[in-house]
Amino acid sequence: MILRSIIVLLLSVYFVTAIDDPQYIQTSDGGEISLKNENSIINVAFTYSPDGVEAQTVNAELGDDNQWRARIDGLKPQKKVEYYATVNTDIGTETSKVQEWTTASLMPLPPRRMRGAVIFREDFNGQHLNLNNWMIDVTATGDWVV
Repeated sequence: MILRSIIVLLLSVYFVTAIDDPQYIQTSDGGEISLKNENSIINVAFTYSPDGVEAQTVNAELGDDNQWRARIDGLKPQKKVEYYATVNTDIGTETSKVQEWTTASLMPLPPRRMRGAVIFREDFNGQHLNLNNWMIDVTATGDWVV
């Protein structure tokens, strides 16, 4: 009996360190939280809080790719999403560390500049291109002349 208790204790300690951190992906129509499956996992629920508002919990489904996934339609965080997984196993219930996903600010694009132009005139009214209608002048300074 003591040996069995020690084995269960060792397995539970091993499992606590074996839970992977869940991952968050922002999609065009919402968000998705996923967690890699382990053999002893029975079900998974993800709890998330976008931009510090009240936390919500969604149940995950096991996909063909051996990942527990939960899609959250319409989730458009302004700054961050905090989330964690609650995992039910053969041994008991475990909770992962709280993860944080933050939006990345984009650098503004530089103004558009016209550095040159291509002028091309060909009516294509014959069987071949008339190279006499073409005039190309390229200079080292980037200037162009027609």
